[in-house]
Amino acid sequence: MERKTVLRRSSAAASAAVGSLMLIGGSFASPPAAAPAAETAPVQPQAPAAPTAYIPVAGAGGQSAVDACIGPIRFTPVTASVSIVEHDFCGGWSRMSWIQPGTVVTVQGYGTFTAFQRLVVPNSAPQSVLAGFAGGYPPIFLQTCIPGTSEMLLIGLH
Repeated sequence: MERKTVLRRSSAAASAAVGSLMLIGGSFASPPAAAPAAETAPVQPQAPAAPTAYIPVAGAGGQSAVDACIGPIRFTPVTASVSIVEHDFCGGWSRMSWIQPGTVVTVQGYGTFTAFQRLVVPNSAPQSVLAGFAGGYPPIFLQTCIPGTSEMLLIGLH
């Protein structure tokens, strides 16, 4: 009895071999027609994820706690809103200066917020400058000095 050889190709190889012949059941035949491509829905572009920041809170207190350079401090002398403060030269500038409106900010022990506005104010500004944020006093804000100036950067979070 004569043994017949069957040559099999993947569908991708079959599509690539259009016009070639294959041995099927002992006779030559044209390759099978490629299946029609399935229609796919157009890909919707995804909005890039919002940048995120994590602010660890090292403690709470007044100016001496901030001056200890142990990290961001819940600055308790400010009572109009929750103030998280760190000197620029202790890491505050590198930690906070890049945060823009839309950045999702997690503040350790306080929750996750979205930055909505940045204000630059004099270092000696009173708490009332917080009313300058859109919508008035924010529930929480970040504060650091701007290196080489006599100004502070305030970042409102909600």
